[in-house]
Amino acid sequence: MRRPFFVPSGIALLSAALSFGLLVGTAMVIGQVAPRLVELLETSPRLAMLGFFGLVVAPGVVVTIVHHAAHRTLDTVEEAGRGRTAVLPRLESWWAGVNAWLIIGGASVLARLVLLVVTPPKLDPGSFVATLTSEANDVGALANVMSLYPVIWIVIAAQLFELERRTRRRPKGE
Repeated sequence: MRRPFFVPSGIALLSAALSFGLLVGTAMVIGQVAPRLVELLETSPRLAMLGFFGLVVAPGVVVTIVHHAAHRTLDTVEEAGRGRTAVLPRLESWWAGVNAWLIIGGASVLARLVLLVVTPPKLDPGSFVATLTSEANDVGALANVMSLYPVIWIVIAAQLFELERRTRRRPKGE
C-alpha cells in the first residue's frame, strides 16, 4: 500500500530531527560567539561581518562535511580498502548541505508563522512594536507556545525533506 503524499518517510523525519538538532547547536554557538562579534564591530567591522556570515552558513557547511564523511566511510567499507575515495566533497554533498541549509531557514520562518496563527498576538494598532515586545517578554505564555515549536518545525522540515526526496526519485525504468 502506498503511503499518502502528506506522510513523510522515516528518512525525512530523521533528517528533520537531525536538522533541528543542528539548528539548536548553531543557536548555542551563536549565543556564545555573537556578543564577541558585536564588540568586534567597533574595531573591525569587516571581520565581524565575516564572522556573522560564517555563523549563518555554518549549518550548510556542517551538513556538507558530515554527508561527505559518511559517503567516504561507506565507499571505503564497500571497496574493502581498495582504491581511493575523494578527499574533497562531491557535488552531491554540497547539494545536501545547501538543501539542508535552505530547509533549516525555510522551516524556521514557516514554524514561526504557524505559531502566530496558533496564538496570534494581541495587537494595539497605536503601538504595534510595544505590543509585540510585551508579548515576547511574557515568559509563561512564550514557554507554552515554544513547546510547540520543535514539533511544528520538525513536521514542516520533514515535509520539505520528503518533497526533495520524492522529486529526486528515479523512474522505475532507470
